[in-house]
Amino acid sequence: MPDQVKLAPSLMQDALKCPRCFVVAHRHGIKPENFMPWVGTFATWEEKHFVGLNIADEVPGAPSWVVKSKGSTTIRSAPLPLKGVHDEYILAGRYDLLAEDSMGNTYIVDCKTASMGEDKADRYRMQLSAYARIFEDPHPEDERIPIKIAGIGLLIHHPQGFLRAPESERDRYEHLFHVRSHFLPVERDDVSLLNQATKIAQTLEAERFPELSPDCVECKREVFGAESILK
Repeated sequence: MPDQVKLAPSLMQDALKCPRCFVVAHRHGIKPENFMPWVGTFATWEEKHFVGLNIADEVPGAPSWVVKSKGSTTIRSAPLPLKGVHDEYILAGRYDLLAEDSMGNTYIVDCKTASMGEDKADRYRMQLSAYARIFEDPHPEDERIPIKIAGIGLLIHHPQGFLRAPESERDRYEHLFHVRSHFLPVERDDVSLLNQATKIAQTLEAERFPELSPDCVECKREVFGAESILK
């Protein structure tokens, strides 16, 4: 019986940057440590803040979409229509925000933290396209009603620094964290998403283990460790 392989939308873009590390993580469960634990906490704060609000009222230049919900659990897509592979591949992840316009159209908004002037559209196009597919083609076992996604975009926050809290608030906290925000629309690309999923599936199912990648830090550590043992 074929295995069901879950592909995380957040990892689709860079999944094959190092095929060897990707296979090690997916097939053998050996994954690099997370060195930025605060990111998850910050994301939770911002997601909770925007639920029920009109993004245009919070962020200058953003579309007039009201945030209806934030993702709380992992949701899955139906099996992807990939050719020439043995296993069953699905998309599975937790979205950030789901919003609606005045006409009832639904949008997916992903929250990111970045430096000023950093364009994130291309980097996260595949991730947002993956979430759109999860909503439009849900896994049959999840019993979710398909939701047509009218658009996708990024709500990007730029940290500006700390400011001493007012005297009246210092019994609760000492500093405020300042950010500037902007909204970035992203063009969906379903074709590239399925092409990437096919390449990932072929990599995972290949008979030969991927070679060490010369530009991968983890692979360099592996080589260094092997050479040290032989000395």
